[in-house]
Amino acid sequence: MDARNTISTPRPAFLSERSYYARTPALTIDPAGIVVDVNAACLELLGSAAAGCKGRHFRRLEERLLGEGDGDAGVILLPPDGLSRRRDGTAAGDRGPESKEAFLLATDEIGVASSECMIRSARFGRVRLRAGELPMLDRETGLCVGSMLSLEVEEMADHGAFRRAVDLRLGHDLMWDVYAASYDRILTEMPFYLEVLDRHRAALDPDEIRSVLDMGAGTGNLAMRLLDRGKEVVAVDVGRAMLDRLRGKIRPGHAGRIVVLEDSAESLPDLPDESVDGANILLALFDMAEPARALAEAIRTLKPGGILAVTEPRECFDVDQLMAFAEEALRARGAYERLADDWTRIRTVAPLIRDVIADSDDRAAAIKKGKTLHAEAILSRLRDEGFEDLSFRESHHGNCATIVGRKPCGGGQAAAHVAARAPRL
Repeated sequence: MDARNTISTPRPAFLSERSYYARTPALTIDPAGIVVDVNAACLELLGSAAAGCKGRHFRRLEERLLGEGDGDAGVILLPPDGLSRRRDGTAAGDRGPESKEAFLLATDEIGVASSECMIRSARFGRVRLRAGELPMLDRETGLCVGSMLSLEVEEMADHGAFRRAVDLRLGHDLMWDVYAASYDRILTEMPFYLEVLDRHRAALDPDEIRSVLDMGAGTGNLAMRLLDRGKEVVAVDVGRAMLDRLRGKIRPGHAGRIVVLEDSAESLPDLPDESVDGANILLALFDMAEPARALAEAIRTLKPGGILAVTEPRECFDVDQLMAFAEEALRARGAYERLADDWTRIRTVAPLIRDVIADSDDRAAAIKKGKTLHAEAILSRLRDEGFEDLSFRESHHGNCATIVGRKPCGGGQAAAHVAARAPRL
């Protein structure tokens, strides 16, 4: 397990939720040059080039922007000393963990550094940025404990499109923050949800499955069950509020067996090929911008012979019908009055989830582009990849389905298919 990303590593005290939800792209960097946070606007601007950069030296992001990423973003013009510089002229690319003390600068020595760069974005075209690094101070000691690197957009072909994209992302993230507060208390009262949890745990329970990638881990309901069974878990999710609840469930006996990655599942450059024995995706793909990429990452990281368990909405998904079943279950268990406030939140979010799940006007084209993947399409995809022992079982009163299969052993056309679809790292 990679100790750099384990839950035992505390989130730095100087991080702010306000900066995460700001509309100016920004990164937070610690005194050793390690990226400790990337805000939503920055992720929207840089795309998959920013994937996996948290917990890594800032140099890694610069290298990806310079062309080692998968082409979503690329620097056209980069200042000689890199995007991020201290007042004393030290470039971010020269910083390393061994030189951490050198960057604990006294207050009167600190100044704001700025530079300009150009990037080309697959979504927003040519963009001119003003990169400004603002040191962050410890209020007690007056020393520099990190810095905020903002990437202010000075010129963009369609600035309106970028603003709309950021607003949509922030709205989406806030929606799930609200949902997380009630997620556990409501779902754990739902027999159909508990049934699916049992299915996934059973599928990933064999002794030969020692490590599991949990994509879209949410609040950790399945991850905890797997940890209790002695498994090692890599839990990946973009939802901060969800992962905060997950972290709160971790017990001393789980120590050293869980890695928590607050990142997109569509690109996991730090997870090697064929590195996990099992992969889990439970109602997560429907909410991703590029679900086909995430599924390809699950297949890429899964060892030959490994088990993949997926539950996703079916073509016939009807959120109104499912909400009616859920309310009936709450009343039958005598929990409706006790959970009335939580239920109100869930009902508020439900129409938004329906909009997310709804297919585009051209269903076939959307699936081909990897923009939507209902359960039937996932089953077809896994058949094409050569998965063995495939099963398809309805869940959530027929609105969803669970697909379980085993990744084929050996090479051949299916393996080549997977390699071709996996992101270039």
